[in-house]
Amino acid sequence: MICSNILKDSEMRKNDYEDVREQIVEAARVVFAKYGYRKTTIEDISSAVYKAKSSIYHYFSGKDDIFRAVIEKEALQLMQSLHVAVDAESTPVMKFKIFFRFLSVKIEETVNYYRFFKDEWYDILDFANEMRSKHSELIEDLLTSIITDGNNQGIFEVVEPKKKAKAIMVAMTGFLTPWSSFQWEEVSDSIDPFIEIMLFGIMKRTDTVQS
Repeated sequence: MICSNILKDSEMRKNDYEDVREQIVEAARVVFAKYGYRKTTIEDISSAVYKAKSSIYHYFSGKDDIFRAVIEKEALQLMQSLHVAVDAESTPVMKFKIFFRFLSVKIEETVNYYRFFKDEWYDILDFANEMRSKHSELIEDLLTSIITDGNNQGIFEVVEPKKKAKAIMVAMTGFLTPWSSFQWEEVSDSIDPFIEIMLFGIMKRTDTVQS
């Protein structure tokens, strides 16, 4: 009985610890989104979560540690939601379209994640490179699977899908640049034309030429 109670107490303390960490991460997401990584202080985060500055260090080693947790959480949520959205579509063309529409819309919900890659990666270089590599690989793998599925169904005709997926993601990165300057309407209005070019290109098809 004593051992059982000790285990229960230990589990409760672990759950309480994780709950507080989660509260700190959620509060920090808002603060980092508002001020950015460089301007945010531990005092800002402790005020947002209504805890003493000293207590924050019981759960995180410092601002960098909290920021890593924020980025990892936003990245995980982004990828999970992206897979759900893509899997919900039945055709490769619709999967392709939802892939880009979803990413462009989710920018507004993952401010820290995208700002991290655009402006602040050099502040914590090792972590940035790790996250950049992981992010690129996951996104490219999903896009490659969509293209390959389209090839198998005879809808697409793409040679070396993985290389083409990487090239498309480079184009997508450039396409999203206006958002970093807070020109969101420019991105939103251009997403459908961007998808059309990715799907159909700009070359005139011989089968559409009228005799």
